[in-house]
Amino acid sequence: MSSKDPPEVSAERGHLKVFLPRKLVECLPKCPVLPKEQLRWNTNEEIASYLITFEKHDEWLSCSPKTRPQNGSVILYNRKKVKYRKDGYCWKKRKDGKTTREDHMKLKVQGVEVGGPQTQPPPSPKNHLVTPWDPPRTPPTRCAPPEPRHRAGALPERAGHGGVRPGLRPPALQPPPLLGGPPALRPP
Repeated sequence: MSSKDPPEVSAERGHLKVFLPRKLVECLPKCPVLPKEQLRWNTNEEIASYLITFEKHDEWLSCSPKTRPQNGSVILYNRKKVKYRKDGYCWKKRKDGKTTREDHMKLKVQGVEVGGPQTQPPPSPKNHLVTPWDPPRTPPTRCAPPEPRHRAGALPERAGHGGVRPGLRPPALQPPPLLGGPPALRPP
């Protein structure tokens, strides 16, 4: 089976069964317990081992959101059943301010695509959130930072001047200098 084949859904639990190449399964570290606390970002290999072995450990999957979980805690939620965003933290919102921002990315371990989305963490960089992936029928999306409006350097010309600055006009197009006073008092 190639790495492009979709994962299958287990009927009894609703979890995804993921079939990986034997070479990749052998090189992934076995994860007998989910770490209680971790103060660094998870590697791709660690995330893949959590997501592959959580099917054997029902106690890893949280059924309700924890209110303000401890710093560095690793928690697995089922996105379809648990509103994990209601845990007391300020999650990043989309520009419309209504929905939580999620970054969907492909999980690659040693060049082989394994899974799907991870969410954007709360502002504290030490909280990690690992979620089981969606079935592959939902296309992955990317959140990219907006591009700058102007390049570094000179600002663009204003439209009201016709592209020419007043001081840079040829002498024939310059307005006559004002000498002050009403027009009747100007010298001829």
